[in-house]
Amino acid sequence: MTSAPAGGVKLGTESYEVTSSPDGRQHPATRLQSDDLYRDYVRDRLPWLGPETLRTASCLYTSTRGNRFVIDEHPDHDAVLIVSACSGHGFKHSPAIGEAVARWATGDGTEPGLDLGGFRLALAMS
Repeated sequence: MTSAPAGGVKLGTESYEVTSSPDGRQHPATRLQSDDLYRDYVRDRLPWLGPETLRTASCLYTSTRGNRFVIDEHPDHDAVLIVSACSGHGFKHSPAIGEAVARWATGDGTEPGLDLGGFRLALAMS
């Protein structure tokens, strides 16, 4: 939550109910969605904020089923690693993922020293 330059407060939430395509258009929240956000998360926690929505904007990012990263060998090509630290929260994990994958890709041991089993492609596809 941050203060907006023209007053108000920036609030954010995530929604996975609808699959969107990255067509360059904004998909702003509807009035009903804004009202629901206020009622469910804001009204009781930040009572000094009023219910009026000043502006809405959307931010799209990639997400796998279950919001998992994918770090695995390609099922058909031994020399290809699939590394997708997506799902919106991958940026903060990118240094550790990069280090683990670099060690794995350069042959610094067959495993990166970390258990990456939870990031297998099959798990993201189920």
